[in-house]
Amino acid sequence: MNTKIAFEKDGKKYILEYDRKSVAAMERLGFNVNEFGEKPMTMLPLAFKGLFIKNHKFVKDSFIDECFDN
Repeated sequence: MNTKIAFEKDGKKYILEYDRKSVAAMERLGFNVNEFGEKPMTMLPLAFKGLFIKNHKFVKDSFIDECFDN
């Protein structure tokens, strides 16, 4: 099953989801699922950022941070 999160912001549609490549990219950024319980405030933002990698990898970090904060 592939779960997607879809939303629109400023007239642009976004579809957030993971695939193997995006998870591997997240791991290169420092994401470690085994540390999620110990470091949730570090791992959760990385997990959220990973949602953008598959379909929107060129979105600026500032936009991802804004979405995460909301």
